[in-house]
Amino acid sequence: MTPFRIACPLCKKRLTISKPELVGKRVKCPQCKNPLVLTPPPEKKPPTVPDSPPESVEPTITEPEPILPQLDIPEDDVLAKARRRRKQRKSGGGAKWVVISLFSLLSLGAIGGYVYVTTDKTAPQPVIPTSRSPQTPPAKSEGNSQTKSAPGMAKIERGEPYTFDYVPTGARLVFHWRPASLRNSDELWQCSGELLPWLDEQLVKFTGIDSQNLDQAVCYLIPGPRGTPPLFVFKIQPLEAFNLQEWTNTQTASPERVGGYQLYELGEQRILWLDERNGLSVHQSLVEEAVSTETNPLPMTAALDQLITLSDRDAEFSLLFDLKSIELGLIDWFEEDKQAVIKPFLGWWGKETEAVLWELKMDNNQIHSRMEIQATPFISTSKLEQHWKTNFDQLGKFTWEDLRDRALHSVGAQTILARFPAMLQLASRFTAVQVDRKRVTVQTTLSERAAPNLSLASWLYWRERMLPESFLASSPAVATANGPKTVAERLQSTLFVDFRLTPLQEAIEQIGGEIQVSFQIDGDALKNEGYTQNMQQNYNLGEVTAETTLKHLLEQYPKMVLVLKENENQAVITTQAAAEAQQLVPYTFPVEKPSAEKP
Repeated sequence: MTPFRIACPLCKKRLTISKPELVGKRVKCPQCKNPLVLTPPPEKKPPTVPDSPPESVEPTITEPEPILPQLDIPEDDVLAKARRRRKQRKSGGGAKWVVISLFSLLSLGAIGGYVYVTTDKTAPQPVIPTSRSPQTPPAKSEGNSQTKSAPGMAKIERGEPYTFDYVPTGARLVFHWRPASLRNSDELWQCSGELLPWLDEQLVKFTGIDSQNLDQAVCYLIPGPRGTPPLFVFKIQPLEAFNLQEWTNTQTASPERVGGYQLYELGEQRILWLDERNGLSVHQSLVEEAVSTETNPLPMTAALDQLITLSDRDAEFSLLFDLKSIELGLIDWFEEDKQAVIKPFLGWWGKETEAVLWELKMDNNQIHSRMEIQATPFISTSKLEQHWKTNFDQLGKFTWEDLRDRALHSVGAQTILARFPAMLQLASRFTAVQVDRKRVTVQTTLSERAAPNLSLASWLYWRERMLPESFLASSPAVATANGPKTVAERLQSTLFVDFRLTPLQEAIEQIGGEIQVSFQIDGDALKNEGYTQNMQQNYNLGEVTAETTLKHLLEQYPKMVLVLKENENQAVITTQAAAEAQQLVPYTFPVEKPSAEKP
């Protein structure tokens, strides 16, 4: 297709269109957000293409791109980036935690797939991956066919899918959940870590209604222009007992009406009610477009449009996302340290994945996990099957053995995570995997008691293995405000020590964090004596004092000493020679009394 230019009728912004798949699509002007249809000039109208493109054209068709092209975007200067980061800290924190929390839940389904592949072949195998007919059956019958393939798996009744109705173009991540159902499960609520309480806060922030009054909630994430946080659209469905009149009496009514709907102001969000049972919370800049779409949803991406038809609004959790859009959004939505948290999971999906649908459903005293993975259109079924077997094999690093190089931050976390492999082995016996042309389905069914246990173990696993140390909660053993004040006294604080191939620098940082003392390592002094900060610490002392831990550590390196700087609330790990050169007095550890049984 020959590229052509089209001008926005409102702001006269000229757009260059070079992708044939955009022709005839309705998009927003990147400058004024005015909806427009991309129609080529009559003299440059592209010729009609056949239903099946020729081989030579096929390689030029790439993964579905966002409908709104990124055109003529200037490079930001340093000052603009600084302003953008400040704005993200104020209004973009929600995006950070929603993605982190959702991917922590998503790890449940992924690890379930891994244990299916790595289980001993002599164990009962619920399903052998098969190929289905080219025509994809309806969502409900597909769910039933999957559940019949694994022994002991109950028949799952599927509900209606959620849709893109009343959603502006550009949605790239959809999160659906049932707030009231999850809130009523106290055990699951307590075992969900920070996810469920955080979701409750976001509901109040964006809709003015807490989770106890909502039966259904669907959040659509719409990436904005480069350098800005995403926008959110919420669809809500209250419980029958919810009093809508009381809610409206507490809200600020907007003087404007759009499409005949009364709007209510809640910060930058505008809330409108389609009827007494269905509400919509939209960013103020997207209200008119949302109302104009009504029940004629705009196309998103090919993969999302396909997978959303397989969704289930009766599921407790459901997550649908376009992988490429999330990867692109990381740069603008998160700071560099947060990007490091998400990138390992995004990279695990690989270039063969376009979109993912994952849902968690609790029914008939069982927990059902289903993951639909939509692959790129150019990969063969056999290659797709091998690709995901390899991917699941690589998840072997996400096991208890992978946590051995980190000191867990509580005895409770150690106890739960020690049982995590056994939980996954149990899950493997009830996991079914199917490959259907360009789609992989991974489904697991477990008893109801497994839900809180797996949720807690997955959250602890995510916290301990993936999040940086700054995210981790302090141990209860940390000294309190009424506790010891001097550095020497803080060395008497107790902590749980279990170092598994932990570098010296990390071990010292963990000890300092536990007793609230700033530690420094004199790297040059250590280097002069042949020591490095990466020397591995591999010992389990259990619950001991920080003094005992440091003594055990330094006994391995005779030339290293500990120096306390009380005035600076600081401790320094250096060498005997460096301490003498700087006229510093090394700390003297207590000498153990000789055993009475010794002759």
